Amino acid sequence: MTKQKYSIYLILIILVSCLLICGCSQKSSSQPKKPETSMNQKPKTPSGAKDILKEIDKIISELDKKTKAVKMPMFATQGQMTAQGGQGQDSSQSDGSQGGSGQSDGKQAESQKQSQGSGQGKTQGKEQQPGMKYQAETMSLLKIHESWNSLEPEAAKAGMSSTSRDDFEQELDKLTASISEQKLEESLISAIELYKKFSDLIQIFSMSIPPDYFQVKYEAMAAMAFAAQQDWEQASAHITNIQDPWNRLKVQSQKASQDILMKTDFAVTDLENAVNSKQLSLVIIKGDILMKNLKALEQKLSGQQGGGQ
Repeated sequence: MTKQKYSIYLILIILVSCLLICGCSQKSSSQPKKPETSMNQKPKTPSGAKDILKEIDKIISELDKKTKAVKMPMFATQGQMTAQGGQGQDSSQSDGSQGGSGQSDGKQAESQKQSQGSGQGKTQGKEQQPGMKYQAETMSLLKIHESWNSLEPEAAKAGMSSTSRDDFEQELDKLTASISEQKLEESLISAIELYKKFSDLIQIFSMSIPPDYFQVKYEAMAAMAFAAQQDWEQASAHITNIQDPWNRLKVQSQKASQDILMKTDFAVTDLENAVNSKQLSLVIIKGDILMKNLKALEQKLSGQQGGGQ
């Protein structure tokens, strides 16, 4: 009787042990999946970060137009060139309608006075409202400040250090001061540096565009900006720094077509040669081509359809 009880107890112990082992093995096989996803997956990019990038690009574009108009008037916008052509047409038409030489001289003198007066009026108008020249940049700055206020808590939660957050905010404050004082060269450099701080920020979030893309674009824009200031040493340093992130980006850009990658690769080399030649006109031309290629590459990487400017 004792042997039977012992056998029953032994069988029960074996059954319970088997059940426990099976249960533990099922838990252990299902548990590793959770930590892998939580540890390796970055949080999605908040809309505030995308808004900041959009407005920084706008500011750089506006300041770049102003810089070209000052440094290289031949690269002024088509609208400005058309306006100058219109003035030329008006003067030629008035010359053609003149009868005598005395009348022609008188009308020419009168037209010169009128043109000088209108030019002075425009200048006075700008002096009365100097902020209007930087209205677009100021509006974008306000949006960046608002978006950053919403984004900073999320960035902190995602792991962005207080040092990186302070660096971004200090660069934003520097850009705000430069634009408010209408310092064109300082504003452009500061806007480009803020773009670099954004590339540091975006690394903590999940994004279809690799961080190296932003580094490549930053180095190209910085090289062009310093070239416009005739600081060829800084321009050369930035265009040299573009090679490592560009080589990494080419490997990461599997979604892009080989045609875009090849055109961008040639454009990077062309801009480097232009900087080394120290010819600002070439830097502007080759730099603009590289910016268009990078824009096309960005659209491919982000899955957008169609081309953009």
